[in-house]
Amino acid sequence: MNQQEIKQAEQKLEHSQSSSSHMRAIIETAVDGIITINSNGIIESFNTAAEKMFSYKAKEVLGKNVSMLMPSPYQQEHNVYLQKYLSSGKSKIIGAGRELNAQRKDGTLFPIWLSLGEFVEDQERFFTGFIRDLSSEKAYLKKAASLEHILENSLNEIYIFDPDSLQFIHANKGALKNLQYTSKEILKLTPVDIKPEYSIEKFRKLLTPISSGQEDRLVFTTLHKRKDGSHYPVEVHLESSEYIGKPVYIAIILDITRRKQIEEWLRLSEEEFRLIFENAPTGIAVLDLEGNYVQVNPSLCDILGYSKPDLLKLSYKDITHPDDIDISNEYLQKLLRGDFSGYSLDKRYISKNKKVINIILNVALVHENVALARDKGGKPALLITHIQDVTKEIVAEEKLKAQQEQLAHLDRVGMMGEMAAGFAHEINQPLTAIDSYAQAAQRRLKADEIDFEKLQDLLEKIAKTSLRAGDVITHLRAMVKRETQQREYININILIDEAVRLAETDTRAVDFKFLQECAAKLPDVMAEP
Repeated sequence: MNQQEIKQAEQKLEHSQSSSSHMRAIIETAVDGIITINSNGIIESFNTAAEKMFSYKAKEVLGKNVSMLMPSPYQQEHNVYLQKYLSSGKSKIIGAGRELNAQRKDGTLFPIWLSLGEFVEDQERFFTGFIRDLSSEKAYLKKAASLEHILENSLNEIYIFDPDSLQFIHANKGALKNLQYTSKEILKLTPVDIKPEYSIEKFRKLLTPISSGQEDRLVFTTLHKRKDGSHYPVEVHLESSEYIGKPVYIAIILDITRRKQIEEWLRLSEEEFRLIFENAPTGIAVLDLEGNYVQVNPSLCDILGYSKPDLLKLSYKDITHPDDIDISNEYLQKLLRGDFSGYSLDKRYISKNKKVINIILNVALVHENVALARDKGGKPALLITHIQDVTKEIVAEEKLKAQQEQLAHLDRVGMMGEMAAGFAHEINQPLTAIDSYAQAAQRRLKADEIDFEKLQDLLEKIAKTSLRAGDVITHLRAMVKRETQQREYININILIDEAVRLAETDTRAVDFKFLQECAAKLPDVMAEP
């Protein structure tokens, strides 16, 4: 070989090496996985994209059968299929491409698009597989299909219409159901046909901020007209977009019939509450959680003698009797802690003219559905109180109690007149006995021999009998004495004994006797003896 031929051979080798280097760079930087196998199915090359796709390193798969990248049953059938192709030359996949499932190192499956090519080198046949991971595409298509399903089956009305002609291009099931049109009928209409409050000119003017790019979206309320002519209120969310590569308007419509009803009910409820609040015969006040007055009604102003502006500058502590402050604070703190949802309390207020007012106070946290009465954390923010002035009732009760005590005193005095004879006998009997015991004692003293033991017995009887007479007088004074009744714990059996002894003075003369049987160990009772 001459020098020129040697030089040409060297140039050809350099070019070949350069081309091979370029090819390897292309393969290694390709987005798709590229795998080369020989005629026995053994992996000869495995690029970087394939490594990421299958979670194998190239060194883990080189020299191994490509079936390791396939799930069952293809893994077991691959070698048989390859040999049939080599012997017959017939293939369903080479040169055509096909969607299949592949298997990662951890055994998970993922969808791929496989294109196979064949080449011969040094009289040996090789196959190159170009693999595209379809996982993202499948997920996107699934998401798109799901989104389309959601939009199509949404209860809200969804419309797509042309910006020039305004004619509807699409309407979902919710729109067709609400408007009572078929899918063919709706495509002959425009938004103006279902919006009785708008003309073509007025509607196009409404669209100007979007069509000019000043606004991305419009939100407004209007009426929709059904096929049968009935109307219902809606909230429209309108924006420009693209649909099948063309500019369109997309409108999402919320049927706000229920919302309008609730708003009307709330309006009526608020009006009803205002009427009750302003005209209630009892005092009503709304306070914040610190106890400051937020709203008060005329009746409470009348009870306390304050004007509304003056009362709204105060808290409940400013008008509460000093002796009732502690109990009021204690109940309020328990309410705020959640120990109970409301409470009732008898307490006293001090009016503007320093008069003590007895009241019954009912306090509750404002109901949770009243949004304006709750803070950002969702907790109750207001208290509502009902105040009933019971000062007149308490004064009347005290007056009645005094009258009852007076009547009881008169009744006792009258009873003493009826029982006078019995009491005279009751007192005369121990006095006669004392006289008899005293005479007997005198006789004992005059005797020649004094029996001191019997004399001592007579003196004890005199003392005991005198105490009995004194008890009768004490009971008589207690019954006649006019004083406020004092309740105390007493033994009921002792009280019965004393009552029986009093009654016996009247019944002894007619030979009437009491049979008394009292249970033992009875508990003491609270009573006025």
